[in-house]
Amino acid sequence: GIRQVVILASGLDSRAYRLDWPAGTTVYEIDQPKVLEYKTATLADHGAQPSAERHEVAIDLRFDWPKALRDAGFDAAKPTAWLAEGLLMYLPADAQDRLFEQITELSAPGSRVAVETAGRAAEERREEMRERFARFAAQFNLDQALDIQNLIYDDPDRADVTQWLNEHGWQAHGLHSLAEMRRLNRSVESEHLRDDDAFSTFVTGERS
Repeated sequence: GIRQVVILASGLDSRAYRLDWPAGTTVYEIDQPKVLEYKTATLADHGAQPSAERHEVAIDLRFDWPKALRDAGFDAAKPTAWLAEGLLMYLPADAQDRLFEQITELSAPGSRVAVETAGRAAEERREEMRERFARFAAQFNLDQALDIQNLIYDDPDRADVTQWLNEHGWQAHGLHSLAEMRRLNRSVESEHLRDDDAFSTFVTGERS
């Protein structure tokens, strides 16, 4: 029954276009202005139209995004479905806590949240990823490889998302991504991928 959806750091996510949304659904996409501008223009060039009422909230999450969200028409009195996917690894522990505090403040009873947590990789695994990106750069004749590890916070003080939500008015549970991949017969078993902590957990919760 939820008709209000917020995608945090939406990037090039196309759910507002490709999903068969129920009538009356509004999708708010929050990301930096240039990201949203590029996505909207590219999809428009291909004749793509959103399948829900789509609102861009062009703001960096480091600023007052709750105000920008409200200014775009968001109603905190209505239940909301929140999505934070591919985001938490780019936040330090305190910023992650603040993000969920803000989500909770904006969530009416019955709201839902879906989150992909930040995996924790050992230094050997991080070095493997650096080497892999370097090989990609050489393969495609790029002058410099993107070191994605420089953008990721491997913060040992990061709160467990499921536990945090359960302690702050949500009923939440988590499913390790490896377990879900095995259930779907999409396993990635490999001697290079045995560090379970390097993989994320899928967390869902409902606001009490």
